[in-house]
Amino acid sequence: MKEKILIVGGNGFVGKHLVKHIIKNKKEGEPVILDVKKEGSSNYTQIWKSSLDITREDLEGMQYIVYLAAQADVPLAIKSPRYTYQVNVMSALHFLEILRECKTIPKKILYMSSESVYGHVSYEELPIKENTPTNPVNIYGASKLAAEQLFRLYAGAYGLPIVIIRSGTVYGEGMRRNQVVSIFLKQALLNEPITIEGDGSKKSRDLNYVANLVDGIMKALYNGRNGSIYNIASGTETFLEQLAKVIKIVTMSKSDIITKEERVGESGLRLVLDITKAKNELGYEPKVNLVDGLMLTARDILDELHAKGLISDEEYKMKLELWNQQKNVNLLD
Repeated sequence: MKEKILIVGGNGFVGKHLVKHIIKNKKEGEPVILDVKKEGSSNYTQIWKSSLDITREDLEGMQYIVYLAAQADVPLAIKSPRYTYQVNVMSALHFLEILRECKTIPKKILYMSSESVYGHVSYEELPIKENTPTNPVNIYGASKLAAEQLFRLYAGAYGLPIVIIRSGTVYGEGMRRNQVVSIFLKQALLNEPITIEGDGSKKSRDLNYVANLVDGIMKALYNGRNGSIYNIASGTETFLEQLAKVIKIVTMSKSDIITKEERVGESGLRLVLDITKAKNELGYEPKVNLVDGLMLTARDILDELHAKGLISDEEYKMKLELWNQQKNVNLLD
């Protein structure tokens, strides 16, 4: 009998890719989805409910649990901090309390945290290691750190087999359309100005394609040490100005690159994670590079823009033909 893997938040962006991976690699187990969003599929069991309403019956019989559920929209977190804490912190606390009541504890519980818990780090400390002091700069980062601390403390206080990963900025097909990569790609594909918040030569992110993250999740779930934290990212720093320029090349765009006022607290924010620990202990190695990941994501957004009538049939076909011609070409040469 296959071991059951419960994915809390399994109908979200990362969750969908994780479920597809598990189904494709059948030896890795049988996915069970718990999510407030209901999506029809006969390939796996779905539990349609909020993580705030998890019961012991939902968790019993699960060999592994991956906790992805979160309110991950930073601007929404700024406008609605109470809602963000309800989803990100109180749901996590409820889950942990129910888990503690279970007669049979899973082999491993994985909580996905975020690079946002680090916040501003001195440039001398880059890339950021797991033991770097945390200093989030926004409500979202603070909520993820609070939840992360709960998972860590429950692991120690109650002996729960919990592992935590801190993800870089994940992107890929199906990503939310209000994140920096998807915003830049849409603007570029429509030949609109690519708009950077603040000085893009001084702000950076650790951009990681979703398939790399999924691989890291599975490796941490099966091989991670209880109570440990692992950075799962690309390990490469990408400045926002550099990202905009690469996206222009990938999409063959005529867009200008412009700037606008940045969010409070993010001036000069640089994020790049040290993935040495994940490499050494988990055998994690990101396989999809930035250009290839952006190409795959651009195609997904192009399809959507074409379906909405924002890109003509002629332009759509031309773009696909040009991309096919460049498959084996190094676009950054």
